[in-house]
Amino acid sequence: MKNKILFLFTFFSLVGCASIEQLQKKVIAPIQPKRSFSAKWGKNLDPTYLSGNLPIHLNGPAVYEGNIFIGSSGNGFLSIDERDGKIRWKVSENETYHSSPLVSGDSVIYGTESGRIKSRKMTNGELNFEIDLGASVDGNPIVSKGRLFIQLRNHQIFSLDASTGKILWSYKKSVTNKTTIQGVGEGLVDNNSVIFGFADGDLLSFRVETGDIIWERKIGRSADKFMDLNWPMVKFNDALATVDAAGNLYLVRFSDGEIINQFSIGISTNLVLHEDSLYFGDTSGSLHQLDRELKVTELAKFSKRTLSRVGIWNGKIIAGDINGLVSTFSLKELKTLWQKYLGNELSTMFRRPLKGDLGGLIMFTSRGRLYYY
Repeated sequence: MKNKILFLFTFFSLVGCASIEQLQKKVIAPIQPKRSFSAKWGKNLDPTYLSGNLPIHLNGPAVYEGNIFIGSSGNGFLSIDERDGKIRWKVSENETYHSSPLVSGDSVIYGTESGRIKSRKMTNGELNFEIDLGASVDGNPIVSKGRLFIQLRNHQIFSLDASTGKILWSYKKSVTNKTTIQGVGEGLVDNNSVIFGFADGDLLSFRVETGDIIWERKIGRSADKFMDLNWPMVKFNDALATVDAAGNLYLVRFSDGEIINQFSIGISTNLVLHEDSLYFGDTSGSLHQLDRELKVTELAKFSKRTLSRVGIWNGKIIAGDINGLVSTFSLKELKTLWQKYLGNELSTMFRRPLKGDLGGLIMFTSRGRLYYY
């Protein structure tokens, strides 16, 4: 009897071990890749709102010496420590912000929807000056040689003394187009001129000191429904590169505004300049490169949805689509490294992602989430 029990025990033990061995051969846990992209911290800057009245954040951050400066609509303006996301200082103000701040000297300068330009000390938020310009500050402010240049929603340009806020000159353009998205872009300084695009497709070059018009050129094509020049411009191949609301890319001569080249690509993002090439996204979710020989190459397709913003981070392109999908593309390996959603489907980016001073990636979404990776 003992021998029979021992035999049965041995038999079932062997069968069990064999079954486990076969199961191990059939079921193999997937190898998890090492994560090279992980969130260090995040902040919710969305204000309290009533159901059905969802706020959309159109502004973005600025970063300088480990400080992230950003407006939180309805809450105030903040300085955030890049290392851990802790608030260094906050100024409570009932304002809405539609543009990104600018660091100039030891001050941070920003505009509000109420039409105010404010300058504060970077260290503690103390107010240097505040001036009312009369219309929403939708364009990102730029500075050159102590002069601040700003474009308002009402198609007006202001030049201010960056240290005092004194108005040096202004220009108001009459835009009569009925089919316009009322777009506002960002100016570009080149030597003694500052150049701005307008909602009617016109590109104007002004003298920095006086505001006199050097040249005026129609860039946006009348055949397109929307001609707004509402994207930041960049210098590329000794020319000015700009995009209209219809997605056409133009290379323009700085001296007289003459169009040198143009490309109909369906661009839907800002332009990024990196190592003599331009990078941008399109309405079909693809990333493109324009090299110095003016050859356009499609590098990758990230999504079926329109891309909204692109940025450069540690030799990689960061691209977000209108559904909140963020993709990272290696320019060295020419392949997509990872993709992830930032919150819900409304978490698109309306301002380009930035590289922090400490090497991290900073992204701010339309849902008021500030992420640091």
